[in-house]
Amino acid sequence: MCLIMSTNKRSNSNSQPQVQVVEEKKRWKLRAPWWPTWEKNDVWYCMPIPRGYAYDAASIPKLLWWAVAPFELGIVPPGKHDWLHDNKGLVEIWKWNELDEEWRSLGEVQWSRRDADRMFFRDMKENAKPIPRWARRAAFKAVRFWSKMNDDVW
Repeated sequence: MCLIMSTNKRSNSNSQPQVQVVEEKKRWKLRAPWWPTWEKNDVWYCMPIPRGYAYDAASIPKLLWWAVAPFELGIVPPGKHDWLHDNKGLVEIWKWNELDEEWRSLGEVQWSRRDADRMFFRDMKENAKPIPRWARRAAFKAVRFWSKMNDDVW
């Protein structure tokens, strides 16, 4: 369940996960469950990600780190994107019910690679620390290229 008590969901829209860096594997591991939220068409959604989930941040080849290093894209956009990819787009989603003022599970929802990539772009745009436009666009084009190379299917 999304344990966001505030009815002010916007304040939680890009909440930062509690992570620890696992140096030997160059991954970030969630120290606590994470419930990132987002708004679409005036409706709020939540995607629970369990404690212990580990992801590699932005998968940017070391050769290109002079332009954009993996940690420069924040920890929220790659975390949500990696969760979607690691689960082949099939993840549990919760929806905020305005009438009852509570979260309700929609069950597992199938995302397309394109939708996952679009959320990645949006999250970079709304990141707590501004990510330059050129870096957002380059990262988005790279993930879209990778998706298309894999036929845009899971």
